[in-house]
Amino acid sequence: MLAEAGSPGFDMDKEELSRLRESNDVLRKQIWLFRTVIEKQGTALAMIEEEQLKTRRQRKAKEVAPKTPTKVTVEQKMEIATREIDHLQVSIDTLKTEGEQCIQEIKIALEDADQRIVEAKKDVYEFKRDVVGGAENPRTGKIVAEKLLKFIDDKIKSKEVAIMKTRVKNISMKTQIKKLEQQLNEKGEMGGVLSAIDFDQLKIENQQYLERIEERNNELLRLKLTTGKTVQALNTLKRKLDALVKQSKRLQSEIGERSKQLKEFDFEIRRVEKEKNNALSQFKVLIQEQEDAELPEVMDYIRIKADISELEKKVSDWNRKLEIASMKSKSSKRLHSPSASAVKA
Repeated sequence: MLAEAGSPGFDMDKEELSRLRESNDVLRKQIWLFRTVIEKQGTALAMIEEEQLKTRRQRKAKEVAPKTPTKVTVEQKMEIATREIDHLQVSIDTLKTEGEQCIQEIKIALEDADQRIVEAKKDVYEFKRDVVGGAENPRTGKIVAEKLLKFIDDKIKSKEVAIMKTRVKNISMKTQIKKLEQQLNEKGEMGGVLSAIDFDQLKIENQQYLERIEERNNELLRLKLTTGKTVQALNTLKRKLDALVKQSKRLQSEIGERSKQLKEFDFEIRRVEKEKNNALSQFKVLIQEQEDAELPEVMDYIRIKADISELEKKVSDWNRKLEIASMKSKSSKRLHSPSASAVKA
């Protein structure tokens, strides 16, 4: 019974609590707005303090009057809210302009990146076609340095030509802009009145020229960066080429020394073979004399036998020298062959 009797009052308290919460939310928002305006401008604070001072004076004059809290008038609230809305609108417009500018810059960067990717793929294809496939030595399988340098020089020249064309286009556009500005100045001095359509047309053309100039400047910057990288790669290849030229000269010197040694070995071999043939001829003559002799004396036989032994010993020595010289000649030829192949490659 008590719960039933108290339920209407309890419902009324909940409704009142809900209204109080809504009122507190409104007050919080107003306080946040007031604080924001006070921090930015500081004018509303003076207005509120002046109103509070007036209220205090009225309280002193009328002590019997009921105490009422100081409130901001509706006009003041509207003025503060209007100022804050204007300030927020300016901030939104600024952010919007900056965002559009950032989007435009990102689009330009993406277009530039896509163009660089296309050019890089084209360069890779041409490099594989002209250098990797066309400049390869079929015998050694190595890349010919002259063709690689020619490919790099051609690329640098093409980049320089593109830069020059871009500069010429920029100069031409700047000349056109100056010409249009001069025409506008002449019309203004002569008292000519531009119609709204003419003015809009000139603004459109001016914007188009400015966009073209910006595109050409971006292209010029990109070409400068590409040229710088290409020049850096060319300098690296030139240093490698200098090292290879020095190595080639060293190998040529070694080849000359080995060729000289090879000629000396060939001369020594021919001399040994000649001496060998002479010894064999003498040996054959002695054998023939021994066969033709009917009854040689004992001393002659001993002498001839000693000579034959001496000649056989000499023949054995010359054969050993001939084998040694042949081995040295073959070794020099083997050393000479890889060095020559490396220099040709």
